[in-house]
Amino acid sequence: MQNSIILEQINLEQLEALISIAVNKGIALQVSQPTDTATTQNELLTRKEVCEILHITLPTLHSWSKENLITSYRINTRVRYKRAEVMETLQKVSQVKYRRAI
Repeated sequence: MQNSIILEQINLEQLEALISIAVNKGIALQVSQPTDTATTQNELLTRKEVCEILHITLPTLHSWSKENLITSYRINTRVRYKRAEVMETLQKVSQVKYRRAI
């Protein structure tokens, strides 16, 4: 059976009902799919990705890692950062950045 377009005359209420049904099905589908926040929070990021998120340079990231402002993890010869910890650092930095000097 081929897909075909059938044009019918429907009134406004019928159109609203059809749209409502389609939207409700879409929302139900999105809600029923589980979101795996645990894996996204433990996702490991490269140095370059962290720099893009924090809007800093690689040397700044290196100094922050040495000063323990952000925790880095060595995997063999590679350095990685956890997404959750990067987001926490982003909040800390933005709070310190815009704090008034007394």
